[in-house]
Amino acid sequence: TRWNSRYHMLKRLLDLKVPVSAMLINQAKPANLLPEEWKIAEGIAAVLAPFERVTSLMSGAMYPTASMVIPVLNELKQSLWRLVVDGLAEETHDLCHALVASIDQRWPNYERSQLYAAFTLLDPRYKDCAFLDAEAADLAKMHVFNVAKLMDKMSAQQVKTSASSGLPMQASDMKASESSSWEWLRKNAAQK
Repeated sequence: TRWNSRYHMLKRLLDLKVPVSAMLINQAKPANLLPEEWKIAEGIAAVLAPFERVTSLMSGAMYPTASMVIPVLNELKQSLWRLVVDGLAEETHDLCHALVASIDQRWPNYERSQLYAAFTLLDPRYKDCAFLDAEAADLAKMHVFNVAKLMDKMSAQQVKTSASSGLPMQASDMKASESSSWEWLRKNAAQK
């Protein structure tokens, strides 16, 4: 991404700060960066670093899934807040605040999205540890439990129907039952 390119450019410039500064001392143009400009460059690189990590994670994942949305967004927000608290250059505080506000604007209440929350909760890598909002995690648990209860009830009804007909349940009946269960879930998600 463009941000990753800028991050790598700044990181390389900061890695070569001493030789670049030494070379520019004897040059009339371009002028060397001032100490406060170097500090701003360090701050911007620190702000962009979490985005580079997340992009690498998502790009490196063989199958990036919806279960990663909540943990990834929370990691970005937590990283940005840590930078502000840990004494990042004052000039880059506004950038951190703007990026967190942008995340909140683009994905409002993402932890309370029934789909993202359920996917995250059911992913063994994350479970309820990925949530910053404990109430959102509890709501996700209730939602998953209710869906499981409904699916169990529907499955039991399908078995009763099959048993009352005196015929063994066929594979096609099972597929129809599964399809109707998932159809309900799709309709419920579309309404939300």
